[in-house]
Amino acid sequence: MVLSSGARLGPYAIVAPLGAGGMGEVYEATDTRLDRTVAIKILPSNLSDNPRLRQRFEREARALAGLSHPHICALHDVGHEAGVDFLVMEHLEGETLAERLQRGPLEAGGLLRAAIEIADALDAAHRRGVVHRDLKPGNIMLTKGGIKLLDFGLARLSAPIAPGQSTETSATATRHEPITTEGAILGTLNYMAPEQLKGREADARTDMFAFGAVLYEMATGSRAFHGDSQAELIASILTASPRPMAALRPEVHPALARAVERCLTKDPDERWQSARDLMLELKWIAGRGAAEPDRAPAGSAGRWPLRIAWAISLLLAAALALLTMRPDRPARVPDPARLSLSLPQGVNSAFLRASPDGRTIAINASADGQSKLWLRSLDALAPRLLPRTEGARFPFWSPDSRHIGFFADGKLKKMAVSGGPPQVLCDVPGQFTMGAWSRHGTILFNVFEAPGQEGIYRIADAGGTATRLTLVDDSDREVWAAWPSFLPDGRRFVVTCEMEGDTGLCVASLDSSRVRMLLPIQESGARAEYAPPGHLLYTRGDVLLAQAFDTVELRLHGEPVTIADRIEHYGPVGLDNFSVSARGLLVYRTEEALAQLEWKDRNGRTLGQVGKPGPYQDLSLSPDDRNLAVSRVDSEDSAGDLWIIDLERDVTTRFTSGPDDDMGLLWSPDSRRIVFSSTDNVPPFLHIKNVAGGEPEVLLPSRGTLQVATGWSPDGRRILYGDRDPITGWDIWILPFEGERQPVPFLRTEFGEGFATFSPSGKWIAYASDESTRWEVYVRPLRDGSETRRVSTDGGYRPRWRHDGKELFYIDLDGRLMAVEVTSEATFTSGTPQALFSYDVPANIINPYDVTSDGQRFILATLIAGESRLPTVIIEWTALLPGRD
Repeated sequence: MVLSSGARLGPYAIVAPLGAGGMGEVYEATDTRLDRTVAIKILPSNLSDNPRLRQRFEREARALAGLSHPHICALHDVGHEAGVDFLVMEHLEGETLAERLQRGPLEAGGLLRAAIEIADALDAAHRRGVVHRDLKPGNIMLTKGGIKLLDFGLARLSAPIAPGQSTETSATATRHEPITTEGAILGTLNYMAPEQLKGREADARTDMFAFGAVLYEMATGSRAFHGDSQAELIASILTASPRPMAALRPEVHPALARAVERCLTKDPDERWQSARDLMLELKWIAGRGAAEPDRAPAGSAGRWPLRIAWAISLLLAAALALLTMRPDRPARVPDPARLSLSLPQGVNSAFLRASPDGRTIAINASADGQSKLWLRSLDALAPRLLPRTEGARFPFWSPDSRHIGFFADGKLKKMAVSGGPPQVLCDVPGQFTMGAWSRHGTILFNVFEAPGQEGIYRIADAGGTATRLTLVDDSDREVWAAWPSFLPDGRRFVVTCEMEGDTGLCVASLDSSRVRMLLPIQESGARAEYAPPGHLLYTRGDVLLAQAFDTVELRLHGEPVTIADRIEHYGPVGLDNFSVSARGLLVYRTEEALAQLEWKDRNGRTLGQVGKPGPYQDLSLSPDDRNLAVSRVDSEDSAGDLWIIDLERDVTTRFTSGPDDDMGLLWSPDSRRIVFSSTDNVPPFLHIKNVAGGEPEVLLPSRGTLQVATGWSPDGRRILYGDRDPITGWDIWILPFEGERQPVPFLRTEFGEGFATFSPSGKWIAYASDESTRWEVYVRPLRDGSETRRVSTDGGYRPRWRHDGKELFYIDLDGRLMAVEVTSEATFTSGTPQALFSYDVPANIINPYDVTSDGQRFILATLIAGESRLPTVIIEWTALLPGRD
């Protein structure tokens, strides 16, 4: 039936139809008693005779009556008039999510806000014993006030439940939706969980599956499951996995992709068990994690070109397939694949651990002044931050690769890699490092810098009290031991030990206190890991070796083979930074990469070199073009120190020294002072020092965030610097030199902003922002941001002005050095960017280039061929052994 304008249903006057679906018709109406606009949903008389449809209509009324939530469409009234059953609901202005998705995926900020509101609404419904059973874009309304969840026509009521508790459920159809069916299976197929398709009892976790499918579509613009027919679509939902979200939209945050992946797990027990848990995870991603993996911070290494990341991802995925598809190792070992592993943005140092199954690499690194854990799956584009691992150090894997152990807050902890809070296993004294997890449920770890308590400790992986192992030699003298690594039987292990004045690799057992020297090495930092089939990988100095090892006789055979050299010694105890899996995967990191400083002209021709190759971190050319300041890692203490190179006399002078890490160079306009960031186990903060000499002065004390100076006004009165805020990400601040030097924000938004630098006139500021989902170069006035202009056309960062203000340089996302003609006096205009030459931008150098005042020459840090500080991954490392063809 169709109600005409002016028709009455009790006190409600029909205004116009809003839409229709399989369960009824919806009209805009006026409540004549309260003079307000409402929406009326009716069950036409031709449907009200169907007991099943009428029962669903009544079920929706009962479901909505028990729900009062800002993100659920409110029910005002129910009625029956002239044979018509109707619901009176809140009138909403906006569009459905289905209509919005026709224009493409949602942007990151809006997506997360909407997702959090949907999860909040589902949580409220589930707590009241209501499971929606037909969550889909057509049942989600986008309004000015936020999300509104609609259409509970197929919801089923039960007793109120706690989040995650099972309850009985069902699902419905709405207009403009994909394949829909009725009968034993109720709901919209594209968003239905496998248990619904099988006709089994559904519960709140069924909504979580549908929510995952909706989130997937919100983020990528594509449905998670596809099929040309109902049968193909059902088969896809039951058996197939959606394409990785990053493959459709690379900027999707890895933590969000992981959360959606967990929603879409076929087994309900493996999904999020409550909407509240997922809501909290989404809030964490929005509040703390959203900017971390995908934003290249001001003063940090730029993002690799996307095509390189894609190539690496595809190679890793292919290698992973080789590792996991075959049940047994083939007779001929495949050729090894050697790849570089990208680190989280802003990370320059990392401890690496390969999972036993060879699928994932744990990355332990410091970001924003705090040590954390990331997991890099070999079929993912980027590492994902593991939530709730702040302060974590030295991770190690469970034998089944499902849990990870680590040390934090003076305790040993473990957590599932699929999510959930960490579990404290025991207290740990002193400094701790290198845990090992036996297949029989025993964990070993060693402790340093705890007088009277140093040594190797043992504890069950369920937790309890750790006990110190007493290891002795044949004369019953206690030996020093560290860095345990289990052998395949899960009882015996290899350790580094000192015995009778010799240092080397020893074999010990959980069943005995005796240790036996396996191989004298002398270097105290040496350690070993067993690597199937039948090899021991160990270090001698900075060389990684492999040697045949008999696990029965516990003896080495043959000659060692060099696998890699210049292995990094990680941390204060010099732990060799390598790890090998049981499935042929090896990951390691080398010492600092060497770069050569070179002069190039505007065509990219090399004009000359400056100094010798070195582990450079940063460079900055003085405004008078006479000196070059560089940050270079000192090999003795692994700290970055500043040096000044006199370009006219080719003389290099040390500018800073000590254990602090100095970086982020910025010259004063008169070339007499340098501002830099310096840190000693805290986030870097700003210092200033005269080039002529003297001690550095703290310019801006740390506020617990990362600070990097990037621009100095021509009049010398103010400095631009980047500040990494945990909520808003990278922001741009101005620090005045007058008065109390109180910084004020220049640009502080939900997006990342950085690389800010003053124009020669001081009126304009060039900077980079990712507000368009990728880094682009913009210019805006110092005093008024209303005239913001975008300069780059295809991505860019690290802008530099020519000293007459008539040209702007930057690096685009393909690594090309770009030049743009500009005017920057009273007004700002820019021309079309022109590529000068291509440049292999070093990922580990904060600022890799600068330009002379006339814009004709460029000084660049160019990596020596084959050099990289990025971790190296070798798939099928055993192919490097002789006789393995």
